[in-house]
Amino acid sequence: MSFSMNDLKEKFGKKKYLKAVLVALIALIASIYILPMAGIYTIEHDDEKRPETGDYTIYEISEGNAVCQTFTAKTRRIYSMYFYMLNLSDEELSDTASVKIQLLKGSVTSATGGSVIESHTLSMSDIPNGEWFEEIYNRSLSKGSTYTVRITASECTPSILISTSGSTLDIVGESSKIYAGGEEVTGSLYMDMRYCVPASSKIRLLVCAVIIIIAALSIYRILVSGSCSISKPENFLIEFISKYHMIILYAFVAVVAFAARLCMFDDISGDYMECYGPWYDEIKANGDLTGLVGDYTLPYQTFVLLMTKTGIKPLYGYKLFSVFFDYLLAVGSALLVHTITGKADHYQKYKTFAAFAIVLLSPLVTLNSASWAQCDAIYTAFIVLCLLCLEKKQYFLMFVVYGLAFSFKQQAILLLPFVFLVWFVTRAFSLLYFAIIPLVMEITAIPGLLAGHSLETPFSIYLDQQAEFPHSMTLNYPGFFSLLAEDMSTGNVPFFKTWQILITATILLILCAFLFLKKVKLTGKMMVVCAFLTTYTCVLFLPVMHERYGMIYEILAIIIMILDIKFAPIALTLNWIAICVYSKYLFALPVNLPHLAIVNTICYLASLYYTYKLIETSNKAED
Repeated sequence: MSFSMNDLKEKFGKKKYLKAVLVALIALIASIYILPMAGIYTIEHDDEKRPETGDYTIYEISEGNAVCQTFTAKTRRIYSMYFYMLNLSDEELSDTASVKIQLLKGSVTSATGGSVIESHTLSMSDIPNGEWFEEIYNRSLSKGSTYTVRITASECTPSILISTSGSTLDIVGESSKIYAGGEEVTGSLYMDMRYCVPASSKIRLLVCAVIIIIAALSIYRILVSGSCSISKPENFLIEFISKYHMIILYAFVAVVAFAARLCMFDDISGDYMECYGPWYDEIKANGDLTGLVGDYTLPYQTFVLLMTKTGIKPLYGYKLFSVFFDYLLAVGSALLVHTITGKADHYQKYKTFAAFAIVLLSPLVTLNSASWAQCDAIYTAFIVLCLLCLEKKQYFLMFVVYGLAFSFKQQAILLLPFVFLVWFVTRAFSLLYFAIIPLVMEITAIPGLLAGHSLETPFSIYLDQQAEFPHSMTLNYPGFFSLLAEDMSTGNVPFFKTWQILITATILLILCAFLFLKKVKLTGKMMVVCAFLTTYTCVLFLPVMHERYGMIYEILAIIIMILDIKFAPIALTLNWIAICVYSKYLFALPVNLPHLAIVNTICYLASLYYTYKLIETSNKAED
């Protein structure tokens, strides 16, 4: 028995009602079964501040005395729970002392009993004495069901739990209650709960309508024409995509990258709680820049002042500002690759796109701005544009852009050894050009200067930053000296810092002398490699390096990888190291810095070898 579309057309061609029923049935099936599986969700979260910023109640938990939080789940999935605890015990606790956090089904008011869904035991040694402790769990719940979070202590007296009044009622519903020792008390356990909730009915209705219309038109066309041949609109669409495929790819990556960042816009880091948030409040209270707030530069504080005038949520304002420079960094990287490859490279446009996409979608860049609200992409973007100007031999503009990098972050100084090397090797510009850097810093600080700050303020801010960590040799960065120990805090730091600076200067001097004697041409890929190597040397060996300070060489490593795929193992490893140390700070993941320092040092040696082979290959080609 054979079957064809023509037979189907002859059979159903005159039965319009049957066709309509068939189309409606298929659309109904799509609406009932397909759409709910799409899972269109958004995030609702608690904007309540940490307990230390508001009123709170202290509850003691010990043997037989539990703190229970009962609530009703609003939706079927909870994104995360944050518990804030404080250990105020002055007594020495045993190794077995612990705090137990349990999720139970139903309403429970006692220290025992109840149906336990899951249980987590925390050692008291993991809860710092006199400091806030935060624990995060992810789980799924049933909508409308009642649950209880119970916290008990074992073999420790006393341990202290911080509870703040009214922090979760709006999130978990009016049925939320808290019990201490079996008695109901005022307030609620401090839990920041983030729910995945369905999007608004209008959005779901719109999506449903679009799918039904497309399905109905497609089925009707098949039944009427008896064929599935491509239509004119489809031909037009294919031709449009073929003609403008690169533009579409750029737009797609840009949208996806922004969507990925939006998912992190509600993340609150320790830096925001301790620095950015209070700075915003202080600048907003002042109404101007008369008072020097924090330790960031006057241009950045000018941005914060402007942000206070817009009324935007400060957390989002900080992140949007950094995200803008994420895109500038990606565009600068793409332009640098496009300029270096040249028209002779048949893959120029694809390498340019790869630079844009990889940099913009990099987890390193995304976490730095969208989750952390940090601003390392700002000066790094100017550094990449500085190298672009150098490649185009626009030296005056190069120093202007480099001055902009200095205006926002002190870490721009990591490129300075390379700039001096360019001056010494190429002799293309006068040493007086370096005076452009402080001039640009003064120009960008004009709003602060008009508010009453002195001319030396743009520079004194950087000098004050040097004294912030008097007892630390490294700050969560797996540098060369992290090979010695996990904790590099010592009273002899001033001596070791001087020693590290001298070692770094010596290595840089030897490296620059080698490049000079080899008559290296600081153009094209070799220029990027030398900039990468000098900045990498500084970060690896200098003292008091944060995990974020490697962004310059990590981005340059990506650019080198695109120009030469042989560099991929080094570039990928360096970015993997950066993600590890980011995760150590942002997500409290266990990371062994000495082990990462070993990998980092091996990568540095591999980079030296790669540079040597590149120079040898270049010299042979010239011969």
